[in-house]
Amino acid sequence: VYHSNLGGAYRELGEYELAADEYAAAVAIDPDYDSAWNRWGNVLYSLGDYAGAGEKYERAIAVDPDNATYRANLGSAYYEQGEYDLAAAAYEAAVELDPAYDYAWNRWGNALYLLEDYAGAALKYQQALLIYPEDEVYHANLGGAYYQQGEYEMAAAAYASAVAVDPEYDYAWNRWGLSL
Repeated sequence: VYHSNLGGAYRELGEYELAADEYAAAVAIDPDYDSAWNRWGNVLYSLGDYAGAGEKYERAIAVDPDNATYRANLGSAYYEQGEYDLAAAAYEAAVELDPAYDYAWNRWGNALYLLEDYAGAALKYQQALLIYPEDEVYHANLGGAYYQQGEYEMAAAAYASAVAVDPEYDYAWNRWGLSL
């Protein structure tokens, strides 16, 4: 635990390499320390080492396969590597474990969007919004999925909802105007 705690302190200071060293020491002592594997993945992710982060997330999942956060983190590592199909599968696994995980629903939508499955993406964004309707980005993402399907009125309504949540959300204002 000491090494993991020290890794967390280094991470808070932005000393990601030192944090990674401490998480490595933690799992060397206890290879079943799933949280340390996950946190090690997080610092590698912060360093832009998405493949390395994915490997650590997979180790965390091997220890605790029922942790939705680890699966969503793995999805994000795949996403950043452009492996959108693998990312979608990891996010799907996360929401199967935790159906109220709005972030995973949204990220699943993002992966589907980049796979050009705009209808599927819209369904995932809608689910994220059912859980957390106060997120302006979820509304804007839904607007983008509708826009790509040629559903401009629905896109405009989604962007209007984003602006209602955050009146200073310039991106949503811009996209709303384009969808009219």
